[in-house]
Amino acid sequence: RFPNEKNGKIFSITDKEFPVIFGDGKTDLKNLIKSHKRFKFQKDTYYQYLGDKVNSIPKEGVKIPLGFAGNHFQGCLFKDGKDLISEELEKEIDRISKHFKGFYFGRYDIRYETKEDLLKGINFKIVELNGAASESTNLYDPNFNIFQSYKILFSQWKILFKIGYLNYKKGENITSWKEFFGTIFKHFEYKDEVNLFTKES
Repeated sequence: RFPNEKNGKIFSITDKEFPVIFGDGKTDLKNLIKSHKRFKFQKDTYYQYLGDKVNSIPKEGVKIPLGFAGNHFQGCLFKDGKDLISEELEKEIDRISKHFKGFYFGRYDIRYETKEDLLKGINFKIVELNGAASESTNLYDPNFNIFQSYKILFSQWKILFKIGYLNYKKGENITSWKEFFGTIFKHFEYKDEVNLFTKES
């Protein structure tokens, strides 16, 4: 939302496909993962996640989740979700966003029950709210070429810079370089302390 406008808009939605593998009744999880065209590249991550279960043989057709967090580290596939943008959802996200004073730009990480409910703007939970440093993560959709991905990135930056300029013209305080780099340092310090396998995502 621009500071000089009443209502905000959804710039993009990323629909995430969580990694799952299906049992064949004959092969253990370790070898199912090793032979998968995509999961084999992150096999060590999945072995750590599964623990002792990695040597078990799931029954044919049984679905085994390989991660719980919607990030690249755990092999989540990022897909462009523009088909999930609706007027109802946009109004609900805008309503929620207005509860945060001075909030004009960011990314919500949410979990939803069904696509039908999400389109209606109901039955979803907010897991996390990221601010000005957040990315429009649909740019990681493997169906996009590098030029399409950079176009998305530059478009979001253009919006962010315009919001910053409009706030500056309104007389908002400018963050000092000391505060700016201090915030970045604390962010990476926090990331180093986080256990990527905690189930709080």
